[in-house]
Amino acid sequence: MNTISVWLKSKSEGTWLLQKRSEKNRSFPFVCQPTWAGKVEAGEAIEDAVRRECEEELGKDFCANFNFSSLMMVKKTHYARDERMWEVYNFMGLVDDELLEKVVLCDESFPEFIRADASVEISL
Repeated sequence: MNTISVWLKSKSEGTWLLQKRSEKNRSFPFVCQPTWAGKVEAGEAIEDAVRRECEEELGKDFCANFNFSSLMMVKKTHYARDERMWEVYNFMGLVDDELLEKVVLCDESFPEFIRADASVEISL
């Protein structure tokens, strides 16, 4: 099983943009997570999963205007859970604040990003 996580930082503010899961989310409500994340479907390329999850979680308008080539894969981790091996592909990138105005977060998260100060260390 593979998953992707994308961590974006605001270019102007330098803050990390995190989603906070709502009470509607069946798994881990109220937990903060990367800007967007999700499972890679069987037979799906990692890059396709990054785009699909972006559209599902941030909306079509943001996805259509985001520069995916600006993302850098910073770490690939492996772990075992429920007797399965998992690979997590972590990407980081910068985003213009004007583009953030196009974000429509999914129903399973709070309607706005949590902004974490750039001094907060994100350990992948």
